[in-house]
Amino acid sequence: MSNFNKVIQQGRLVKQPELRYTQSGTPVTNIRLAIDGLPNKGSGEGRTDFIPMTVWGKQAEHVCQYCVQGQVITVEGHLRDVIRMEEDGNNRHELQAHAQRVIFGAKPMPKAA
Repeated sequence: MSNFNKVIQQGRLVKQPELRYTQSGTPVTNIRLAIDGLPNKGSGEGRTDFIPMTVWGKQAEHVCQYCVQGQVITVEGHLRDVIRMEEDGNNRHELQAHAQRVIFGAKPMPKAA
């Protein structure tokens, strides 16, 4: 049996992306997408999910150079289980999408003066 790990997410950038570099000089940025969910049957209100994603290399540079907060982007990639140790010594698991392809969408409309 083969494994399949692929995710495609489309949403709005929660904040302006910031570029940083690993110790080996690889460009990387961590972004978070706000993705509106389907409305609940009872209340009719939807839930917004905030999905963390990591973008590497030239794509990270392009995302930081050309994308702005609130812009719609589509990310194609795979999920990784990122493990971080908390202050109390317990491991914290977080599913994080690692981008393999980023497609830029509509930028937010400028606010009227």
